[in-house]
Amino acid sequence: MIICEVHEDLAPRVHGFLCQREEFGRGTHWDPLFNYPWKSADYPYGYAIMDGDQVHGFLGTVYARRVIDGKSILSCNMTTWVVDESYRASLGKAGKGLGRRLVEQALAHKDVVVTNFTPSVPSAKSCESMGFARLDSEQVEVPVFPGFRGWQGFGASEKLVFSFKKSEISPRLSQKERKICDDHSHLPCKHFLIYSPKTAEYCYGIATSSPMRKLAMIGGKVLNLCYLSDSAFFVRHFWSFAGSLWKEDRIAVVRYDKRMISQTVSKMSRSAVVTRLFHTADLAGPQVDLLYSELVLYNKY
Repeated sequence: MIICEVHEDLAPRVHGFLCQREEFGRGTHWDPLFNYPWKSADYPYGYAIMDGDQVHGFLGTVYARRVIDGKSILSCNMTTWVVDESYRASLGKAGKGLGRRLVEQALAHKDVVVTNFTPSVPSAKSCESMGFARLDSEQVEVPVFPGFRGWQGFGASEKLVFSFKKSEISPRLSQKERKICDDHSHLPCKHFLIYSPKTAEYCYGIATSSPMRKLAMIGGKVLNLCYLSDSAFFVRHFWSFAGSLWKEDRIAVVRYDKRMISQTVSKMSRSAVVTRLFHTADLAGPQVDLLYSELVLYNKY
């Protein structure tokens, strides 16, 4: 039994292993995990437990080299963490801690930020025992109203440009943000820009979207924020921006992790519990966004 990196040669075998796992559902589409724009040959798709030519466990790792606050950071988003329990049991004492050994492979890189954005309760406990900390535990949902463009004092009097087309957004971005835009351009996530012609200020954002059960009959959706280039600008003009969301894609609710926006967006909001974990010595929680992760690959939250 060995633990090895998963590159192109081993990816089809791991793909087949995942397709057979009932934990994820037989209909799960695994291609995004092995095909994303920023993939570097220097880093693996994940780590696998191999016994001969058989796969018995896997941890998916979405690596990206990023610049955050002027620092070059290697980020690694954990996904699809699974070990064959029958195989673990067959090894006796040697099978104890196999899942942990997979995570240790990711933690071994220098200057790496490892994240787990969608942990189960058991995996969250396991990660915290390995030194992971909570990014936050609160998520905010703000209902928005079709056509409502805000009021005086919330940016309604300033003429703004809203765009959801990447071809219009990209030319207005800085070099750093243009790379982010290009890296995520062919993924199912949404891009938006709030721009002030008067001051040339803007907020570029990336979000996922998900259907609302209560508004399923009319196609209502939730916009889940993953990245904001300027949260203060976003808050200042939120209600003007919100007025365009229903027409754009039937967005009725905007949702975000509380650490992303320190200001109050709206008193008409509600909070929910969410668990996001990270392991790093270099970044503080508010510096960690949700880009380059399973969330944007699969358009989930």
